[in-house]
Amino acid sequence: MSGPLVLRLLPGRPLTHEAIGRRLHALHGSRVGHGLAPRFALGSRERRFVRALLGAKSNLWLWRCRQDAFAGDFVAVDMSAESPAERSVFMLELKQGAPIKSVAGHQMRKAAAVLEEISRRTGAIPPTPVSLPLTGDGGGLVAHLSGGRRAGL
Repeated sequence: MSGPLVLRLLPGRPLTHEAIGRRLHALHGSRVGHGLAPRFALGSRERRFVRALLGAKSNLWLWRCRQDAFAGDFVAVDMSAESPAERSVFMLELKQGAPIKSVAGHQMRKAAAVLEEISRRTGAIPPTPVSLPLTGDGGGLVAHLSGGRRAGL
């Protein structure tokens, strides 16, 4: 599999298919950017989740996982700790209406490659961080990660 496995989602930036394609193009060049944009696309529920989570927790950095990377939907890193080794890392898989579970299912079987890429490209986490898989409804995940603040999903 060639090209990036994750794309950092920045607060206040558009989350449309076109905007994601432009970001990929700017970061990785025209051939890679345009060809991969559909694999990073966000549905309307996912866009609401991203806005709610980043609105509720300004200390989180959030990456969209490429949908053919088998690493879940998103990676969230709590940047509160100064040292990358002390930062909490969450692998997130959205499941509409599902309760929150700490389960790394089939969708997260290649999470290590995504985490290694985040480490290599950003230094935000160590090369082999301890991560917590979380699967469930977007509203529940926002509440869980924000200490109970359930943003409008």
